[in-house]
Amino acid sequence: MNRKYVLLTSARNEEAYIEKTIKSVVAQIVLPEKWVIVSDGSTDKTDEIVKRYEKSYDFIQLLRIDRDGSRDFRAKYRALETGLQRLSNSTYDFIGILDADVSFDEEYFQFLLEKCEQVPQLGVVGTPFIENQDNIDHKLYNSQHVHGACQLFKRQCLEQIFNRALEEQGCLPVAAVMLARMYGWQTQSFHDKTLFHHRKMGTAERNILSARFRTGQKADYASGNLLLWEVLRAARQMTERPYILGGVLIFSGYLWGFLKREKRQFSMELIEFRRREQRQKVKSAVFRILGLTKLKANTPCRKYVD
Repeated sequence: MNRKYVLLTSARNEEAYIEKTIKSVVAQIVLPEKWVIVSDGSTDKTDEIVKRYEKSYDFIQLLRIDRDGSRDFRAKYRALETGLQRLSNSTYDFIGILDADVSFDEEYFQFLLEKCEQVPQLGVVGTPFIENQDNIDHKLYNSQHVHGACQLFKRQCLEQIFNRALEEQGCLPVAAVMLARMYGWQTQSFHDKTLFHHRKMGTAERNILSARFRTGQKADYASGNLLLWEVLRAARQMTERPYILGGVLIFSGYLWGFLKREKRQFSMELIEFRRREQRQKVKSAVFRILGLTKLKANTPCRKYVD
């Protein structure tokens, strides 16, 4: 098995968590060839923490970018684009895009690499995550979606879709996974393992309630979710913290985006692909409930297969 992989991390003011991530990576049974950590305009002790480990582990490289502005997905991916250029002369088969506020066990990347070996057509893999020690119900999660906290890409897949993902205006980790499927790759989140996310999603610069509303408005509506899909998503969210209110706020944000006619953040081509998948998944769920034949899932759109 060829286990050569590299890691890319964009970190902005992550002094509270980044050491947990570094300790998880350096403890891996299968270590990365390189790990480029891009400090994206950090003003806290992020750089100092990374430099301390950089002295002890030669595969860790700190890359500093000075910029103003707030944290967002586009800034994150522009930082990762700079880090990717640093890896252009490196030899590797897989590349992991890793957040700076996660931790995981020492077998984590070995596990993901073994899954990629078993299914060569896998372009993006990952696992579900846990926040605040909440129990996770794997049955509620879409196994095709690979969360942006840690996405391990086959190199050919990332090279094929990365520039196209940057052209999209919406949530880039989501766009990257959808584009991978659109171009014929399989994507999967494996539930045999989880990683721990130390900060509630979307709360880096806002509280959890405003984060839920913004998710409905800026992520779900603006990226083209079907209305029925959003109703089901909000209902599921009501079963997670903050109970009931979280789902209400997500759906309220979606409706607010509709009333304001928010600008769509994905291209119409990607939105249509997203909606086709959502329709298929809703039909599959209905068929399962009725005891009928399950529709085939994770079927790539052949139009985009090379």
